[in-house]
Amino acid sequence: MRRLLLILCFLSVQVHYGQQAVSIHLTEKDGLPDIEFYDIAEDQEGYIWLAADKGLYRYNGSEYTLFTNPQKKGRSLFGLTFDAKGRLWCNNLAGQFFYVENEKLILFKEFESVKFLCDFIIFKNHLIINNNNNEALSVNIETKEETFTSIKLNQGNSFSDLEPNPSHFHQTLGRSTYKIEDPFFKNKKLIKTFTKHNITERGQIKFFEFENTLFYFKEDFSNQSKLILSKIVNNESVRITFPENIAKTKVNHAYIIDNKLWILTNSGVFISKIINDELITIEHLYPEYFISDVLVDSNLNYWFTTINNGVFVVPNQELKIYNSIYKNNKKDISDIAIIDSENYYVATLNGKISKISSNKVENIDIQNINEVFNIAYNKQNNTLLVSSRESNIIYNLKTKKQQTIYRFYSKSITTIDKDNYLLSLPYSAAIYNVKKDSVSILRNARSYSSVYDNNTNKAYVSYIDGFRVHDLNTNTVTEILNNNKPVLGSIVAINNNEIACIATHNNGVIGFKNNKKLFHFNTKNGLQSNTINGLQFKDNTIWVATDKGIQSYNYLTKKSINITKQDGLASGNINTLKVVDNQVVFGSNLGLFHFDTNKIEKERQTLKPYFTSISIAEKDTILQKTYTLKQDNSEIRIAFNTNGLQTKEFVEYAYKIEGYNKQWIPLENNVNFVKINTLPSGKYTFKVKAKNKFSTTFSKPISIQLKITSLFYKTWVFYFLMLIIIASIIWYYFNKKTKRLQKEQAIQLEKAIISEELVLTQLENLRSQMNPHFIFNALNSIQDYIILNEKKLARQYLVKFSRLIRTYLEHSQTNEVTLNEEIKTLNLYLELEKERFDDDLSFHIHIDESLDVDAILVPSLFIQPYVENALKHGLLHKTKNKKLQLNFLKDNDSNFLICEIIDNGIGREASAKIRTQQTINHKPFATSANQKRIDLINRSLNKKVTLKIEDVVDKNLEVQGTKVILKIALTL
Repeated sequence: MRRLLLILCFLSVQVHYGQQAVSIHLTEKDGLPDIEFYDIAEDQEGYIWLAADKGLYRYNGSEYTLFTNPQKKGRSLFGLTFDAKGRLWCNNLAGQFFYVENEKLILFKEFESVKFLCDFIIFKNHLIINNNNNEALSVNIETKEETFTSIKLNQGNSFSDLEPNPSHFHQTLGRSTYKIEDPFFKNKKLIKTFTKHNITERGQIKFFEFENTLFYFKEDFSNQSKLILSKIVNNESVRITFPENIAKTKVNHAYIIDNKLWILTNSGVFISKIINDELITIEHLYPEYFISDVLVDSNLNYWFTTINNGVFVVPNQELKIYNSIYKNNKKDISDIAIIDSENYYVATLNGKISKISSNKVENIDIQNINEVFNIAYNKQNNTLLVSSRESNIIYNLKTKKQQTIYRFYSKSITTIDKDNYLLSLPYSAAIYNVKKDSVSILRNARSYSSVYDNNTNKAYVSYIDGFRVHDLNTNTVTEILNNNKPVLGSIVAINNNEIACIATHNNGVIGFKNNKKLFHFNTKNGLQSNTINGLQFKDNTIWVATDKGIQSYNYLTKKSINITKQDGLASGNINTLKVVDNQVVFGSNLGLFHFDTNKIEKERQTLKPYFTSISIAEKDTILQKTYTLKQDNSEIRIAFNTNGLQTKEFVEYAYKIEGYNKQWIPLENNVNFVKINTLPSGKYTFKVKAKNKFSTTFSKPISIQLKITSLFYKTWVFYFLMLIIIASIIWYYFNKKTKRLQKEQAIQLEKAIISEELVLTQLENLRSQMNPHFIFNALNSIQDYIILNEKKLARQYLVKFSRLIRTYLEHSQTNEVTLNEEIKTLNLYLELEKERFDDDLSFHIHIDESLDVDAILVPSLFIQPYVENALKHGLLHKTKNKKLQLNFLKDNDSNFLICEIIDNGIGREASAKIRTQQTINHKPFATSANQKRIDLINRSLNKKVTLKIEDVVDKNLEVQGTKVILKIALTL
């Protein structure tokens, strides 16, 4: 939001009209969105509306908001008018008519018969338009039904500039003027003729009512298009005389404001009265500007819109400024000498002295002066004492003669009598005598200010070390104390009741009577600042000029009046202030000002704050009266505003959150929002109130309800759910643990059973491998070697046999052995069996090179039984050429060890027949213990073992032996 700057506009006018109200000039530099404006209006909420070249804008005291419509043709809008519902209407050059409702610019209708800018009014729920053919078009606002009247309006007709009147309006029809009382003119026969007079059919007419008489302005084309002002009396036109400078202007509007006629023209505003058929100009404002419209808002601010020069605002009509006394644009006023309430002398720092008299300015020609410090008027001899940096002068106002006098640098000069002046000097307080042209020292100490009381012949002086009173009758000096302490200050003032007051350095203004404190005006009871630049005392009221403006304080009633920037007083650098009768005159670096003390106080409307926006968690939301927020999402920013001229600068806010704090919390200047980071759970009422910063009374608070809900984890529902969840987790944990223990126990039990069964199967394998027949054959072979005296062979065989038995016994102690150990055992076993077959057996063991036989583990005592079966059931019954092939291969795809046991024996079918002829209940080992062990290994050792037995056939499909394929998952 851009902050507007107060800029004081000083317009040069004719010397006779050397003063005008202080105004603020708003331009694009101050945030004004345009410089060309056509109309201005204020709505019921205090918003200021501006119809500009760039569109329609609404001003809320802080910022401008553009209102537009996507169907709008062109940018400019005109003719701001309110209807009975408070809706704002306007139109454009394309014949489109709009109204504002619910914060939107709504297109009412585009009229084909209206293709240029035309005048219109809203009358009795009808839009009445002067269309292209000068026909009166009446449109029902509710139904949009159009009715063309049979009446032809005069060319250039406009509707009257009158205060809104629900009963009638004025128009010219043909050669007559009528008071119209219905929206359909003659068609509905509700027209009543108000009066008739001779009016030409060409030229724009502006009607206005003044003091119960109907007047009108009209262009006179017979006289170089000059204006004619007439009034209508008894159906006749009576010419009104008026100044030539008005006759040459173009009249835009004529309004009655403050019981005066305000004529808005392309050469400024003429504030006038009509007396005895003569228009007399009282003031001429802004003569260099094209004034398009004027508005007096609800706070009595005067708004003037211009073409190409922005907007002028006069906050207080009673605060006046003189403009024609300045040369070379130097406006610093150094001192003022009062003659009476209508006449006074003014000195500037550039060495110019002027007399202000009855609104006229007269320059005083005094030579050899520059940078004037002080001036003093002596009414007893009609002279002016001037103290400047170059010289001091006594100037005779009657003879125009000047006299150079004793040189001194004064800080203040007060007239005592025709020959003597009281002086405050950098080194003393003194009395200057004109006849002697000399200075008499009252006290040698730096003084700041002094005043003379001619009733008591006393001089009050503020010194560097305190406040003192000099009795000039007795030549005595008395120090004035406050609580027995020196009073250190600067400016001194007295009234007619022998009350003296002093502006202290940092403690406000203190008043004394008979050297005792009578009152104290400081920042605690209304003083705006301790920086005091001017002080005057009249009757019971002191006037104080500070860096924040001018204040009055009645020490009896305690009432105070403030004249500040809000009144247009742009500078706090006030150099001098004087009060005479009911006039206050003061000068600053911006010029000379004055006001009437009885009129300056301005009654302003009670502030009406309203909420402008609400954002939650930094996201804008819709404005509403109640908000329900979660505690973890309760960051809320509440913005508010009060409408009016630059209200953000002149309004202070205070807020509180009922239910959270009890005290009102003031906000810093220019801050119009509150950000609440978080609130505990509960119900709260956010309230905000506003006051003018120069007032002590706040407005009625406005409020928003806030309901903060607890975080879920802080609610009893959460606690209950958490209790259930925790109990469930505990139950689940222990139940799971119990099941896991039970499962582990079952697994351990199963493993124990399997382990036991594996031990049994290993024993069974061991028993099968150490069966009596094998041992008997082995021992027989050893016996034969001994009988045959083959001691060496017997010893070798015995060693092999014992090694095999020992290996079986070692392998029986473990579940797994390396493949290398298993192959060695098989090789040893086959070498012993080869002896039994009388070397009729040949065997070969093939090992895949990719196998790491020392790292691969296989079940112990597992392969040998299948080799034994091949020998016992396949090769034993074969007559000759008995061969056995053992292949150890690696299946890279499935990561399995493949063990192939291939014999060229009689085959499975022939072997089965032989077994059936032997013991009936005999069960081959391969189908019982070994298969059982495979099942146990698959269950317990995380190994996958498969067994496959197939016949070896030739090309004729005749069985040539048996092939056993063992696949064991590789385990390193």
